[in-house]
Amino acid sequence: MLGEFVNDKARNRYFATYDALLEKWPVPARELEPAGFGLIGKRFVWWSMTEIFRWFLPLPLLRLVAAGDPVVRRSFRPLLLRGLKYRMQPVPQHLFTDDELRSITVPTRIVLGERSVIHDSREVLVRLKKLNPNISSEVVPKTGHGLSLEKAELITARILAFGLTRETDAGPQGGSL
Repeated sequence: MLGEFVNDKARNRYFATYDALLEKWPVPARELEPAGFGLIGKRFVWWSMTEIFRWFLPLPLLRLVAAGDPVVRRSFRPLLLRGLKYRMQPVPQHLFTDDELRSITVPTRIVLGERSVIHDSREVLVRLKKLNPNISSEVVPKTGHGLSLEKAELITARILAFGLTRETDAGPQGGSL
């Protein structure tokens, strides 16, 4: 995290809430929309605000207007509220150059939401395929920035499949005693 909490009480409440959520909803890997393919602008800020307000809707209404499991979304609400007492220090935004993308030598998996408000996912997909064979990528239809909330099972399956593929390609890990 970049920044600081207003006070120790705010920090402790935030991390206590975060730990409780991890116990309730274990996440095998963190999956966020890849940074570096678009700059955060007004469109993203507007999307964020509408997303935050959705979290306060009653569950039956939330099921109608938001993808994914509304119970999971509702569970993250306390973490969101605790995070409001955090003073974030913005990180300079960086867009990947073609040379940077070409220089990636390790197998990499990028999963993009079709309705991203930060970048055009189809353009990113074409660019990645053109520049580097070590990067496998896909665009998930009808999803946005919150892929891990909207399509949790799909993202978990993609992460596990990619990990298993890499393990098979590399051979058995570790050595004998």
